[in-house]
Amino acid sequence: MRKALTDPLDFHLHPGALFFWEEGKYQEYLAEVVEETEVSTCSGFKAGGVFKASKFKNVTVSGIFSCMCARHGSFRPDATVDLQKGEKFINCDYAVAGSLKFAGSTPRVVHSYNVNCQYCQKMAARFAKCFLDVDLSIVKSVIPKWHVSAHREDCQYEFSFYYTPGMGNTDGEAPERNWAVLNPMAPSTREMNTAHRHESLEDHMNNINYHNMLSAARKLVIAFFDTTTNTADRVSEFQQLKESYSPEIVAQWEKLDQKPTCRGRNVSSVFKLDTTMAPTLPQLAKRALDKANALRGAKRVHATDLVDFILEGIELETMRANLCRIRDGQTSDLDGSPATALRDAMTAFADRLEAWLPTHAVFMPRAPLHSSKSSSRGPESFRYFLPSSYSSHQQKLHDLSALGHMERKYQQAQARDALDELRIAIKHRAFRIRGKYSHKAPRGQKAHTRMQGYIDTLNAQVKKYAAEYSRARQALLNLGMSPNSPTFQPLSDSDLKGSAPKEGEGWEVSGLGESHCELSWIWTAPCNEGDVESWSKAADKVQFFRSWARRDRAVEEINKPADLYGFGHNALCVRSRNMYLRLLDTITSGMADLVKEG
Repeated sequence: MRKALTDPLDFHLHPGALFFWEEGKYQEYLAEVVEETEVSTCSGFKAGGVFKASKFKNVTVSGIFSCMCARHGSFRPDATVDLQKGEKFINCDYAVAGSLKFAGSTPRVVHSYNVNCQYCQKMAARFAKCFLDVDLSIVKSVIPKWHVSAHREDCQYEFSFYYTPGMGNTDGEAPERNWAVLNPMAPSTREMNTAHRHESLEDHMNNINYHNMLSAARKLVIAFFDTTTNTADRVSEFQQLKESYSPEIVAQWEKLDQKPTCRGRNVSSVFKLDTTMAPTLPQLAKRALDKANALRGAKRVHATDLVDFILEGIELETMRANLCRIRDGQTSDLDGSPATALRDAMTAFADRLEAWLPTHAVFMPRAPLHSSKSSSRGPESFRYFLPSSYSSHQQKLHDLSALGHMERKYQQAQARDALDELRIAIKHRAFRIRGKYSHKAPRGQKAHTRMQGYIDTLNAQVKKYAAEYSRARQALLNLGMSPNSPTFQPLSDSDLKGSAPKEGEGWEVSGLGESHCELSWIWTAPCNEGDVESWSKAADKVQFFRSWARRDRAVEEINKPADLYGFGHNALCVRSRNMYLRLLDTITSGMADLVKEG
């Protein structure tokens, strides 16, 4: 609102009766309160003195601050104030205090604000000076879902709607939708006097509340049916994930406190991935090699020639696939040049294949196998190692059914092992991506390039193990497994991204859409108990608690709306009663004056 000459006829018909505070009391408050400059502790959304002074030249009011329902967008009575030169906390305090007047016996009030990480730090001290009758013990501070993604990492766990009990699927962004309706009024209201401007804004605010009440039942029914399906999915997802871990681990996790703890500027949370626990690439490679050797040795303790034949055939198929990856440039963990690596791998593969051919002639004499060291057709020319390499018709034709039945259990073990390694690779990649986006990550082009190269290598490993699993699954299908098997399902691109729709979300960063995030089946599939590394279990714990939170928020979305509308109805009744009592006093006073004059 621009500066203007004093208008003697500028008076409000009902000052303080609706959304704006009575102007006289508000100005007295601003005159008495001493503004304190607070140092920002977050690089996200800001409020306060972040605007240029020249922006408010010849301006007495720069905007409004209003408290409204974060879920339904209804404006709260006595909870709107004018702002002077920016959004300062002393203005916000007055509106928040007015809104809390009608809290009544409400057990908890959720206060959602774009900069709550900064606002709530000294909120108790400010209210202790000016609003002694306001009970802040029932207030829980959070940040709207869209805004919190622009805050620093710790704010996204300490003030998250996703991880705060009782929130349901509320996003806290309803006020932004109301501002989209009211902002077009700015060109006209900036030329009005104070009272006229307040009455015009209140008329539009009241219209928004009126339409919210009319559409409440329809919106509630639509939300209920939309939420019912989502809730069933989230409950089933969490139950399957819970059953995939041992009861001892689940019991240990269930004892942990889900409330974030703050130590200085650092926040610890069960929903937060601790990137300091991640292993290096050499450590991960050594782990995979040791596990493969141990597994191979364990399988062959009581091995027969037939078992050796099957296991060697599976390994040859894996080597052939790796040759194709090297040839196509799909690997980034080579020690030398791609040409040298391809030549060495081809030689090793051909040598092992030639050594294996005599046993192939013994166990599969009627099955054709074409191989040659000097083959120039590429690694894909080496085919038909085991019964699973043939169609069902060819298996019957070459009398491979009995051998295929024995191969099936080893292919199942191969699929489970590949799935375990795939989960490990995705979790390791999640740690590194999270480290890349952390505010503690090294800055600069060199550090960024190095980290991106690291992530590219991990992406190649994810694709490698996904291909190994897909080959084992295809072998099982060729051996007669049903395509609808719940244990060995087909992999999709979304499965390889863990719980994240894109890089920088899911495990890596708690982003938008987490309430409707669908957990991939690979995380609920049974895993080998040998995977006991602390960093891997830490990633599993984060996945477990995030799935738990999604389930709880979905269940709350079913149970909470009736309570929320009940609180709103009670507040409306109190406000209506006060309005009619005030109107009665006005009429009584007016009638008394008329009697005196008569």
